[in-house]
Amino acid sequence: MKNILLIRILKSICFFSIFILITVFISRSFSTRKEAYELSSRSRRASQVFNEPNDSLDVIIVGHSGVYTGYSPMEAYKEYGFTSYSLSQAVQKPWESYNYLVDVLKTQKPKVIVFEVDQLFYDKINYQAHGAVVKAADALFPIVSNHILWKKFFGKKFNPLKERSYTKGYTIDYHVNPYKGPYELKETDKVYKIKKPHYLYMKKVAELCKNNDIPLVLLEMPSKIRWDYSKYNAVKKFADERNIRFVDSNQRIKEFNFDWKNDTRDRGDHLNHYGAVKFTKFFAKYLTDEFDLQNKKDDSKYQHWNNDLLIYENMVEDIKNDKYKNK
Repeated sequence: MKNILLIRILKSICFFSIFILITVFISRSFSTRKEAYELSSRSRRASQVFNEPNDSLDVIIVGHSGVYTGYSPMEAYKEYGFTSYSLSQAVQKPWESYNYLVDVLKTQKPKVIVFEVDQLFYDKINYQAHGAVVKAADALFPIVSNHILWKKFFGKKFNPLKERSYTKGYTIDYHVNPYKGPYELKETDKVYKIKKPHYLYMKKVAELCKNNDIPLVLLEMPSKIRWDYSKYNAVKKFADERNIRFVDSNQRIKEFNFDWKNDTRDRGDHLNHYGAVKFTKFFAKYLTDEFDLQNKKDDSKYQHWNNDLLIYENMVEDIKNDKYKNK
């Protein structure tokens, strides 16, 4: 009886061992980093950057939701003709931005990388520990968590996200919810202590840019909810020590006639489309002037951007007229 039980246990162990080996093999054979990003609806918009033609993006901006709500690459293209992408997602952390950049630089050679700095200040929740567990599981068994890979392997209809983002990562939102607090930042000599993991990955981004000979710009979007002068001091210290450009748009708000009563969608945390257009024109001019970005509107290699611009402008009008919900 004991021998029979032992044989059953050994058979079970062998079965699960073989199953794990087969699963890992299939996952390694059919998964890609792009498909892993597309697994999450959170990263769907950002992951479409991988559908852009190789070596076609002049500027890549990484950051949290403040980027995809506040910077419109198509508005920048319409005004100045350079190409860019808002590579951002909700609550994006510095290590996610770094990993995105590592992968994007395999197919793109941008003239500028912009790192939005608000992502440095997500301190209250241990996102990194949670992210590490999920990342480890997905890395070992991506096919288990990704039904797309199952369909691909077993021959069912496979339809990954092949389309480009016509907004280039940006979301269009016309809601107006004004900020009613004080407009001026209260100055202080205090320097915010950036948490070690966040600081480490900001350094890694800076090193990545340096190693690839790509200029880096640190950027703070217009914001009244999370931003304060101690955080400004911390980022400025980091930038000054490494001779990196830093643009705090909150200190230059008057340059683009930003209105906290009309240009924010949620009481000063994120911009609406009115605010995004204003900020984008300001920042696009800054990038053009600082880095001599070229106008590509008449370049036949970028005709698809002209086509995408027409679609984008129709989307803007349709959303304004409530024909679409937010994209």
